[in-house]
Amino acid sequence: MCIYQMSSESTVAPAMRPALLCNIHRFCEMRVQLGQDNWMTWTQSLHSICWQHGLLELILGEEKRPLVDGIERREWDHMDVATCDQIISNIEPGLQPMLNGTHHAADVYEILINKYESR
Repeated sequence: MCIYQMSSESTVAPAMRPALLCNIHRFCEMRVQLGQDNWMTWTQSLHSICWQHGLLELILGEEKRPLVDGIERREWDHMDVATCDQIISNIEPGLQPMLNGTHHAADVYEILINKYESR
């Protein structure tokens, strides 16, 4: 289920991540929802899709939010919100409450890593 779809009419400069602007809604291609027992399969799928869409560094926390306000920061914020929404929408509803109050993709992913990789 997609809970976020980017409009094809964007005010963002065409040179900035053009493939992402057209394809962020395709993140919904993820066929596996995270449950109690499928972390490895789910995270491999998430990494693959994020890599294809240029978002892997974002979820890993390696791509930082631009400090200066402007189009680049608005674009980063937009991608972060969209990615965060897509990650959460690909988690079984019973597991989603542990992410309440988390609004950044890297923070969501870090919570999940801490939960599932500390076993």
